[in-house]
Amino acid sequence: MRDLAALCSITATTFCFAIMASASACGNDPEVEVLEPDAARTGAAGSRGPFGVARVTRELTSDEGGVRADVYRPLPHGDDGRAPAAPAFVFLQGGPVPTLRYDWIGAHVASRGSVALVPHHAFDLAIFSQDAAGKALAGARAASADDEDPLAGLVDEGDALIAGHSLGGVVAAKTWLARSDVRDLVLLGSEPDAADDFSGRAGRVLSIVGSRDEKETVAEAVAGAAAFDAEQTDVVVIDGMNHYQMTDDASEGELGSDGAATVDTDVARALVMTFIDALLDDLAGRGPYAFDEPASWPSGAGAP
Repeated sequence: MRDLAALCSITATTFCFAIMASASACGNDPEVEVLEPDAARTGAAGSRGPFGVARVTRELTSDEGGVRADVYRPLPHGDDGRAPAAPAFVFLQGGPVPTLRYDWIGAHVASRGSVALVPHHAFDLAIFSQDAAGKALAGARAASADDEDPLAGLVDEGDALIAGHSLGGVVAAKTWLARSDVRDLVLLGSEPDAADDFSGRAGRVLSIVGSRDEKETVAEAVAGAAAFDAEQTDVVVIDGMNHYQMTDDASEGELGSDGAATVDTDVARALVMTFIDALLDDLAGRGPYAFDEPASWPSGAGAP
């Protein structure tokens, strides 16, 4: 991944400045409803669920420390009331892409009943705060145990899922390697750091990449996936998808550095979320993971 190679040129001075910039952020923003509840949404894999969704940018704190994050929580709907406790979903942004350009992912996940956590990083680069994902997860679990917190009772103490786009995937893989409370890993247009040793690490790994992605090619994703246990790892290619269809509001410069997409963005995103939803459903005990073999994958998603 060319972005990962470029990262190595960052100087120690820049690193220190970024950490100070990160530390200056404080306080909580007002909660915003980003999706209304709708009992007619069935929540089939790849589509939104019935819960409404509220987003707030807040501090999450625990014995592991504190971190600022965008937090998406499911809102009560109909006669079903509050969502039951469910596995947390932690997402790490690509660099340097602001977290709210992934707003659609957080809203999608929370609409199906899981709290989605998108920690902030200095200069929108996850590499500067490699412990942010773990702090966000620990902080969300602590908040869930507080009866006075809006997250009360929503976050399962069991295994979580972590995902990352582009450079965020590099750090997501490091977090997955370091934390036994994160079972599964999803790389989106990404690959792990070649210096990391994943031998013996259990858990399912999905590397999802678009066939038109020029920032992380299919060949690069396949090579990166070889670092993981082959029996637990799949590379999923979304036909016609490019790198920046994972983000909202891509700039002309970003699009100019990418391949030309040949699939509608909503269609491509639904395919990506079909696999993520299935992992979360499996973690929550709502059904076994249904895509163990490429023959079971939905149309538009295939093996490399």
